[in-house]
Amino acid sequence: MIATQHGSADSRFILLTACIFAAIAGGHVLRRLGVVKPAWAGRMAPYWKKALGSAAIKFLVNPLMMLVVTLAMGMAGAMDLRPMYVCVLLSAMPTALYSVLMANLFGLNRDLANTTFILTHAICFAVAIPALCFWYAAA
Repeated sequence: MIATQHGSADSRFILLTACIFAAIAGGHVLRRLGVVKPAWAGRMAPYWKKALGSAAIKFLVNPLMMLVVTLAMGMAGAMDLRPMYVCVLLSAMPTALYSVLMANLFGLNRDLANTTFILTHAICFAVAIPALCFWYAAA
């Protein structure tokens, strides 16, 4: 187990998981209390399938392509593999707010851009970050 000055990796993973479950439980409580969703949430429903396809490209294809590029550049043969890990990790981060800004600026499909932004961040927080914490703890 790797211990750091701020606590063990296991305690950080447990805290992150608890925060995610608390957010989900909070959403269910608000729904049961009759708190209505914002108007923009209803406009995103038709775009989930397209956004999920975009997220699959973002979280599967991009890191694989970056892994191939870093291997071709010879980063795997280096003494320290951290630069290669950082490149692959950054290629799997969610879409930036810039995509929503460009959709608004050029009159593109704003609802699709918003749905993709929200979905990729939700996937990153729910799957990618806990997986990285687990990977870090195992290393």
